[in-house]
Amino acid sequence: MENADITDVNVIQQCAKHIGLDLEEFIRDVYSHSSAKAFQCDLKISSEMEINEMPALVFFNENIEDEGLKITGLYSYDIYVQVLTEMLERFPKPAEKPPLEFFLSKHPIMASKDLAMIYDVPVQQIEKQMKKLQLQQKVQKIHAKNGHFWRYTSGVL
Repeated sequence: MENADITDVNVIQQCAKHIGLDLEEFIRDVYSHSSAKAFQCDLKISSEMEINEMPALVFFNENIEDEGLKITGLYSYDIYVQVLTEMLERFPKPAEKPPLEFFLSKHPIMASKDLAMIYDVPVQQIEKQMKKLQLQQKVQKIHAKNGHFWRYTSGVL
């Protein structure tokens, strides 16, 4: 968030507090045995699957004896749908996309290109919608070194 070092636990705690998480519960979860065990499991799978680049997704089916399918790199949404269709042997029915303002209330800082990908519309269309929300003082434009983002403010600036 805003060029902060998200590997610093203090920054992560500030992020958790900012988005309204129960900070005590979050800290308990971060330092819990089950979280450490899950992280170790992720590291083991990453090592076994030779994951050495990001992003990376590993798909497993219900049969734990079957090998997982690793996809590294960034691909279009259609590629992931194709992979899931082949694995499920049927077309996965996507969930309905929520209204933009509701989505922003749950994900308060987003880039236009990410919103365009999620809503499967051109970036220009998202920019137009975000500018309308900006005029209504529901979002604020944040300038960062790697582009700009939109912060949802729910009309309170």
